[in-house]
Amino acid sequence: MERTGREDRRALHILHTAAGLGDAEPAGPLARELSARLARRGHRVTLATGPEVSGLPLGPGVEVRTFAVQGGLAGGLAGADLERYAGFLQGGGFDVAAHLGAERWSTDVALAALEATRARRVNVLVPCGYPGLGPDLAPRAPAFEGYYRRVLPGLLAGFDACVYAAEDGPEARLAVRRGVVNGRVIPARAPDEAAWERIADAYEALYLELVARRAAPAEAPAAAPPRTTVFVLTIGDPVLARCEEALARQDVRGFLVDPIRNVRPFHRAAQEMIRRAGTEFFIQVDEDMILVPHAVRRMEQVLAAAPDDVGMICFPLFDEDRDRVIQGIKIYRTALFRGLEARDRRASEIDLLEQLCDRGGRWILFPEVMGLHGTLYTPESIYLRYKTMYEKDVKVWNLVTGDLRRKAEAFRRTGDPLQLFALLGAMHGLVEAPRAPDREAKDFAQYQPKELEVLKELLLAPPRGAFAYEAGRPVLPERHPAAPLDAIRWKQPLPPPR
Repeated sequence: MERTGREDRRALHILHTAAGLGDAEPAGPLARELSARLARRGHRVTLATGPEVSGLPLGPGVEVRTFAVQGGLAGGLAGADLERYAGFLQGGGFDVAAHLGAERWSTDVALAALEATRARRVNVLVPCGYPGLGPDLAPRAPAFEGYYRRVLPGLLAGFDACVYAAEDGPEARLAVRRGVVNGRVIPARAPDEAAWERIADAYEALYLELVARRAAPAEAPAAAPPRTTVFVLTIGDPVLARCEEALARQDVRGFLVDPIRNVRPFHRAAQEMIRRAGTEFFIQVDEDMILVPHAVRRMEQVLAAAPDDVGMICFPLFDEDRDRVIQGIKIYRTALFRGLEARDRRASEIDLLEQLCDRGGRWILFPEVMGLHGTLYTPESIYLRYKTMYEKDVKVWNLVTGDLRRKAEAFRRTGDPLQLFALLGAMHGLVEAPRAPDREAKDFAQYQPKELEVLKELLLAPPRGAFAYEAGRPVLPERHPAAPLDAIRWKQPLPPPR
């Protein structure tokens, strides 16, 4: 990377945060070297860190602010200066705030301030590794489950950039799984002086680029008719609010949003999309899909570039519940679906695509992850999801996935009732699959198996002994109960028991 000339350079006010500056700290050497080198180049650098900084070579021009804070979100934050540090992050007038080191208090406190400071400054995350993740990106210990499955992945896209030490490292691979595309690759350590200077060059260029991009006035695009309609299929699931928030944060505005409410089963909602679509493309967004900010723009861009006989492109989503990438969100070319009928089939979406292909059309899978799925469940919804999923997988494809084993292991490890309800739902699906009719199962308003009510009573309600199977219907007494012993006149005395 070519070094920026000093005459073209704007002096920035930069904040670096790191839990510690020693060599044993993953971000320590980078925090020291980068802060000192950028200060020598004329930038105003503030370094927020822990109290043990004496004797460390920082060089002139670096303002060091120390805070007595310990821990992290995974195990808990503590320390006399916790509130002072949180307040410090909210102010300062910084052009750039770069947080060095994941799983550290210095970064974890900053995550809470991210949304409040996005409009005022550039925010950069430099994880310097994810110590709590294994090579398969699974948390190494239960304490890290929430941190790596929910907290951190949901915030990655909120940073202006995430800097990774290597393209194939865990930081970059986790971002790819979650559809986050703001990554840059810059080494975190260097063997010599020249290599450290190249790292400083790269960070300086990145900071200047991000600050200039934020300061540049947005160009108002020429008014054009909407090209895409986003249909939101909803039956009132609690996760709908998050789905709508994600749509409101899309980085383009020229698309229509049209909710399809309480149209069931799915094939009827699919037919309604085809009937209503008045734009060139339409996207099917189920209410449990949380899209990344560039999803609508990118999906439209890819389908527009595809050959005219490509009628649908399916993009992956990362399913938090199943901890894997799944075939997820779909964009359709409206003209190729006119006249097709979404029929009542167990695999109604596959049936619709077979009709498309019978007419000479094609559909493709595109590898870029466009968001999240499976982020919020109730005992009812997770039971029904796994029941219908296993019924369909066995009935249509003769397939039994490994989710059963994962749910059993998760329940043994955590005792979480949701894992048990998923496991029981899957088992019900396996039992029902051979005799399930070939029609759509996703009509949850009517699809309320009785055993689900019984399981909720047994596993979630306070213990109360026996109860009525049908609510509102009395438990019927026996017509001819056993005669009480004291009413029996025995013909002769009974011998004692032996």
